[in-house]
Amino acid sequence: MLLVLFANQQPVHAIEDLRLQVQGTNVVLSWPSVEGEMFIVRYRPRLDEAHPWTILTNDYPAALGTNRTTFVHAGVVEYPAGGSGEAGGAPPESKDGDADTDSEYNQQEPPPLPPVSWDSRWIRDPKDQAEGARTESGGEQVPLGATGFYQVVRHGVHFIGLTNGMRLSGVVGLPIEVGHPEGELLHVTIMIDDYGTEAAAMLKPPFPTPFLYFTLDTRLLSNGVHTIQAEATWMVDPANPDPAALVNIASPVMEIEVFNEISFPNWSFHFGELYDSLLINAVSAHPDVDWEVAIFDSQNQYVGSFFGHTTDGQIRAVWNLIDPFGVRRDDPWFDADIYTWWDGGEAAASVPGAETKVKMVYGSRGKGEGTLESGGSAATMTPKKFLSSDRWTGPGNWVVVNQQAFNHLIDHELLDEMTDNFVGAAESRGYVVRPPHPPGQAYRLRTSPLSTATNDWNALRTALIHPTSRNFFYFGHGGRDQIGSGTNTLTRITTAQLYNALATENPLATNRHAYRFVFLDGCETAKGDLPLAFGIPKKTMTVADFADDGRRPCAFMGWTATKWIGILNRVWYDHINFVTWFKYEWIEKGESLKEAVRRARTYPGTSGINTSNLKIYGYDELRYNQYNNPPW
Repeated sequence: MLLVLFANQQPVHAIEDLRLQVQGTNVVLSWPSVEGEMFIVRYRPRLDEAHPWTILTNDYPAALGTNRTTFVHAGVVEYPAGGSGEAGGAPPESKDGDADTDSEYNQQEPPPLPPVSWDSRWIRDPKDQAEGARTESGGEQVPLGATGFYQVVRHGVHFIGLTNGMRLSGVVGLPIEVGHPEGELLHVTIMIDDYGTEAAAMLKPPFPTPFLYFTLDTRLLSNGVHTIQAEATWMVDPANPDPAALVNIASPVMEIEVFNEISFPNWSFHFGELYDSLLINAVSAHPDVDWEVAIFDSQNQYVGSFFGHTTDGQIRAVWNLIDPFGVRRDDPWFDADIYTWWDGGEAAASVPGAETKVKMVYGSRGKGEGTLESGGSAATMTPKKFLSSDRWTGPGNWVVVNQQAFNHLIDHELLDEMTDNFVGAAESRGYVVRPPHPPGQAYRLRTSPLSTATNDWNALRTALIHPTSRNFFYFGHGGRDQIGSGTNTLTRITTAQLYNALATENPLATNRHAYRFVFLDGCETAKGDLPLAFGIPKKTMTVADFADDGRRPCAFMGWTATKWIGILNRVWYDHINFVTWFKYEWIEKGESLKEAVRRARTYPGTSGINTSNLKIYGYDELRYNQYNNPPW
C-alpha cells in the first residue's frame, strides 16, 4: 500500500508557507497565522548533532489585524570584511551571480525547508528570556553565524493539510504538528467519532521521522462522515508525582468523509484461539456484487479461494484452515485478496496465485458518487490475521483492586464497599480473586508512604500476569495511557508496560495473555490503547464474529471523559449507586453488559451519570459467566 501524504507530497514541516528574508544582519521570518495563536520559534545553523536547536521564543503571539505573523532574528547574519553589517544594508554580490540581494530575494518564492525532526524533549525556563537564546540542553549561547534552518510550531495540536469535509480512501498518512512551551512529548492519540480506533496506532517514542504522522487505514472505518481529533500528552515535570505534571492538549475536531469500494469496519486481527477457524469479512460499497476471497499464507503463496454473491454488500468467508489438498495449515498469519464485480464489470486484478501486491482499483468508468454506466470492479488486500497462541489453563479468575486516593472524602468507605461487591460475587461463584486480600475485601492500593504504595502496585502487577487471571475490575485514578495517576513509574501501570507484560503488542507473540473482561473505572481509560493492551478489540463485535474466528468473546469497559468521584468534600453517591446497580444487573440478574449499563442508569440516585461516556469495546452482550471456562 502506498502511504499517501497530503500537501501534494511536499516535504512537511511545522508551519506551511514559512518565508525567510535577509535584511542586513537580521533574518525576518513570516508565516500564516490566526489571531489568538501562539508560536514556538527554533533555529539551528546546521543540521548536525553539534548544532542543536536553539529556542528563540516559546510564546510568540500571532500578529493582530493580519493573517501573517513576522519574527525578526536579529544579528544572526555575518558578512566578510567590507560587507555591510548595518540594518537595511545589502550582503555582497555572489560571484556566481546567484540572487542574494533583498530585492531579488523578494521576487522569488523561497524554497521549502528540508524535513527536520520535531523533538519535543526540551524545556525552556522563563527566566532565560533575558539571557538570550539557549540550546535545548540549556547550555551556552549559540554563537552568531551564517543563516541556517528555522522551525515555527503552533502551540497545541494541529493536523497538517487536512481540511473539513476532505474525502479519504485507502491507507493515508496524516501529518500532525504538536507544540508546547515546555516538557517532553509522551504520546499522541487519535480519536474517530469521539472514541479510540484500531485504524491508527498511538504515536509514542521513538516517534516517526522526519515528521510526526498517523498512518490511518480508512478501510477499517465504515463509509460515510466521521469526526477526527488528535490529542498530545507532555510530561512537564518528571520530579512531580502529581497528575498536573502531565499536560493534555487536543486538536480542533474536524470532519472527514471516508469512501472505500471495499472496507473492513468489523475486522478482527486474531483467529484460532479456541479452534481452527478464520473469518474474512468485508463490506462492498456496491451492495449487489459477485465476490472472490483469495487466501494467501505467510509466505505469500496462494492457498485457495471462496466465491459468492451479496445483495447487501456484506462479504463473509469462513475457513477451517484445511487447504484444497486436505492439509491443515498452521501458518502464523494469513491475509487475502478480495475482488468484486458488479453489472458485468471486468476482473479487477489478475488471477490469484503469482502476484499478491494488489493495488486499489475503483470502477473508473463511473460517473457521480460510485455510479457506473456499464459495470465495474474493485480489488484490495486485507489486513493480516494472526494465529492466537493464547490457551487458557483453567477458569478465568479475577483481579479486583481499588485505589485509596479518596480517603479524604466523607463516606469514602462506600467506595471500598462498591469494589468489595465484585470480590464477593466472584468468590461466591468459585473464582479466585487476586491479589491476596482480607476476607470479602478488595485489595487496596494505598497512596503513602511510597514504599507501601510501591509494594501494593507490585502486588497488582503480579496478579495481572497470573496465567488464570482473565477478568479485572479497577477503581481509582486513570488516564488514556495508564492505570493510576501521576508520573512515578512505581505507582502506575502504563499501556506500554501492559503490552510487554501481557505480550499483546506483537501479534506473533507465543505467550499472549489476553483478558476476557476488563472494567477500568477511572478517568478516560477508554480513550487510548488500554483495551488493546489487554488483548481486547477496540470496536464492537458480534458473537458470530468471535465464533467464526475461533476466538473467545471478550469486552472492555471504560470512560471516555473525566468522571467525578467527590463533590464538596463528599463522595459522589451517584457514581457509587450506578456501579453498585450495574454489578447487581450484570452479575445477580444475569443481564448483558449493554443491558446492565442501561438498567443501572434507571435506578434512583444515578441521574448524574452520563452513560454516553461509558464505552464498551468488544462483545457488549457478554454476560458474567459466559465464555469463562476452558475450552470456552
